[in-house]
Amino acid sequence: MIDRMKKYWPFIKIFIWFLVAFAVGFQFWRILHLEALKDPDGKHNSLTLLLQQLQSVSLSGIYLCGLLYIVGIGFSGWFWVDLLNDIKQPISLPFGLRCFYIAQLGKYVPGKGLALFLRINSAMKENVTITAGVVTSIYEVLFTMATGATLAVMLGLLSADTSTTQITAAAFLMIVTGIPIMPGVFPFIVRRLGKRFLPAEQLLVIPGSLRSFFRGLLSS
Repeated sequence: MIDRMKKYWPFIKIFIWFLVAFAVGFQFWRILHLEALKDPDGKHNSLTLLLQQLQSVSLSGIYLCGLLYIVGIGFSGWFWVDLLNDIKQPISLPFGLRCFYIAQLGKYVPGKGLALFLRINSAMKENVTITAGVVTSIYEVLFTMATGATLAVMLGLLSADTSTTQITAAAFLMIVTGIPIMPGVFPFIVRRLGKRFLPAEQLLVIPGSLRSFFRGLLSS
């Protein structure tokens, strides 16, 4: 089965990138159909209005926002690389960040599963096991979601415009994603769920130690 997949892997990769390109194009199409881009008089189409709005935007501001975004998510990439090194699956930081940034393209495909696939597939080129790639990626995503939800709760409590429903939803997400990342909890969950499917040696080193927790706080 694996040999057969290797044989067709170049075609699979072409299909994946085609899927990513289609998803990005679809997202752009959705943007063009937003109510905010519709001309009340019907004189201009959405693309023309979008280009007109972009002309009034400072290019330096766009570049700065893009740079800040790349640097910002880079901390999550650094945390993921650190998790791999922590569980004895070392990869270099430049290569790990490359895998992480490439995987961001997969987020445009519904389901978000392709982003995980792209990240792990790229990391396997430096001999990262599938199990290590999956568990570290899940832990990193949970940590990012938990810190984001925590920040949302804090800002919501400070803002008079935030409804109770919004704060409650953010608090619920904070609890659901925050409990698994507590030191010792994530390894326990993974070992309980994975003992029937994974070899015992792959369950010996799982992220979720006290060190991983504090490094996650640092990256957030």
